[in-house]
Amino acid sequence: MRICFDGFENPIELRWARPFVLEVHNRALFARVCDSLVSCYGEDACEAYSIWDGEREVRPRSAFLVVPDALNLPWESKDLGGRLYSLLQERQLEDEAIRGLFDSRFRELRGLVSQLLVQLEGDYRFGLEWDLQRFLKAFGFTVDFDQGAAFIDRLILFLDCCADMQVNKALLFVNLKTFLTEKEVARFYERVFFHELRVLMLENDADMNSYALEDKMVVDQHFLES
Repeated sequence: MRICFDGFENPIELRWARPFVLEVHNRALFARVCDSLVSCYGEDACEAYSIWDGEREVRPRSAFLVVPDALNLPWESKDLGGRLYSLLQERQLEDEAIRGLFDSRFRELRGLVSQLLVQLEGDYRFGLEWDLQRFLKAFGFTVDFDQGAAFIDRLILFLDCCADMQVNKALLFVNLKTFLTEKEVARFYERVFFHELRVLMLENDADMNSYALEDKMVVDQHFLES
C-alpha cells in the first residue's frame, strides 16, 4: 500500500510484516500529518494525500484502523469487537457437530424455561430464534485482557486479536514509541512480523536506534526527507 502526500517528495510504502515509521521532527508539520491521517479526509485534509494499492486508489477509511491514543486501544472497534461475533458465527455454521451441540443445548434451555411456566396462567414464548451472535452480545462476550497488565503485553494481545479477526487494514499508531523501551519496540516489531500485519507509526521524537524489521522515513525541522 502506498501513501502519497502532496507536500512530500517520496511516498510512504507500507509492506506486510514490516512496520513503517514516519518520523517528523517539525511539530507543526507533525500535527498536520497526524490530523490528516487520523481524520481519514484524504485529498480534503490539511496535508492532502491519496492511498494506492497498486493502481487502485483506496479510501482512507478503508485503509486504516486508527489508534490515536495507544493507552486506549480500540478493542470495541467494528474491526475487532464487531468482527468477533460474526467470525464465531461463521465458524459455528461451518462446523456441523458444534452447530448441533448449540441447537441441542438451546432446546434444553427452552425446556427449562417451559418448566418455570407451569404455574403461570398466560401464554408465553420466545420472540427471537436462537442466534450465536445475539447470545454473545447479550452476555457481553469480549476480549479477555488484564487492564493491570504491562502496556507491552496489552499491545501484543491487541496485535494477536487483529490477526485473529483477519484485519486487513493498516494499523495506524501515533507516538507509540513514547510508551516503549528499545527492547519492547523490538518485541512489538517481531509480533507484527509474525502476524504479517501492516503498521504505520507516526513519531515526533528522534529515535537513533536501528531495527532490522523497521522501514523508516525522517522529515527534519527543515522538511528535508531521508
